[in-house]
Amino acid sequence: MLVLLFVSLTIKQLQKRDFRFATHPMSIMVYIWIAYNLLQALNPYAPSIAGWAYSVRSLAIWQILYFVAFYSFTSLSSVYRFLGVIILLTFLSALYGLKQEYIGFTNQEMSWLYADPLRYRLFFTWSRLRIFSLFSDPTSFGMAMAYTSMLCLVLATGNFKPLLRLLLVVAAAVMLLALGYTGSRTPVIMIAAGIIFYVLLNFNPQTILVGIFIGLVGAGFMLKSTSNPVIYRLQSAFSPQDDSSMNLRLRNQAFIQPFIQSHPIGAGLGTIGLWGKRFNSESWLATFAPDSAYVRVAVEAGWIGLLIYLSLFFVALYTAVHYYFRVKDPTIKLIYLALAVVTFLITLANYPQEAAYMLPTNLVLNAIFALVVRLKDFDPKYH
Repeated sequence: MLVLLFVSLTIKQLQKRDFRFATHPMSIMVYIWIAYNLLQALNPYAPSIAGWAYSVRSLAIWQILYFVAFYSFTSLSSVYRFLGVIILLTFLSALYGLKQEYIGFTNQEMSWLYADPLRYRLFFTWSRLRIFSLFSDPTSFGMAMAYTSMLCLVLATGNFKPLLRLLLVVAAAVMLLALGYTGSRTPVIMIAAGIIFYVLLNFNPQTILVGIFIGLVGAGFMLKSTSNPVIYRLQSAFSPQDDSSMNLRLRNQAFIQPFIQSHPIGAGLGTIGLWGKRFNSESWLATFAPDSAYVRVAVEAGWIGLLIYLSLFFVALYTAVHYYFRVKDPTIKLIYLALAVVTFLITLANYPQEAAYMLPTNLVLNAIFALVVRLKDFDPKYH
């Protein structure tokens, strides 16, 4: 469906002969990233073309959504609808997650958990089941709660109607509550980092004072001793030296570095993780757990691919911040600020998790990439 939409849009733009969007630095980086992943089919180290075919979908094909989304944003009202749908769906997911916590899981959900012993061990920690709502796992659910709650809080500072601002704050509060019950530590770090990034971008005395106050309250909450397993799990996010899983990830990264340095174009897509076990089972790489989008890219696409991938996120973040300081319309400026915060959070979450590959974050991220390029066009005072 994405490919068909892309082809039809390409034909339409060829008829109009409007190629301004195609020459934007963000678009160029998307071209380079897609082309590099398609060329990975020729990687001589790749053990299986089938592994490449399965992996390239999440790495490159989803990027086509960037072009489709760009031409879908035809007005500022379409931007409002997009943000509204994202917030509404995430809010409903948060409510369902809280239903799992306070009322319980359905029989179908429990059967799904018991069907895989490894899955159950990952979901059952500190004598309780982590909620996952409508998502595939607690981590992807928690990350969506983190960046969407920050989106709501940033938008709530705008000059909107009081009722709308109240609804945004309530939605953010519900998402943050659901986040706590996921038992995932990456979203907790995302919230702290998002507040710091917001204060740095919106640098004024009032914002600084509010940021300091939130920081002090948050530090007190994290340092407070407790026997509550939910709170203790969140507090452990700020003690990485005592986290066995983080120490394991650091050891894995140190172990794989020589391989990455000696393979500039990588071992080929689909050589590690789920597809590695299926299509590359005879290699030791199939047993390697990347636990990071950047590590996965470095192993499968090499350090050249990692440089391209990091450049893609850098250009996206730079574009959002650049237009935030250039546009004149206060509402559009506020949306740019919110998009910059969300982009930064997903970029950050990509290190401890494969955030950009997880549904629905990969859909949201590619739409945001398009929006940071498109949004300025709706500001009549921007030149």
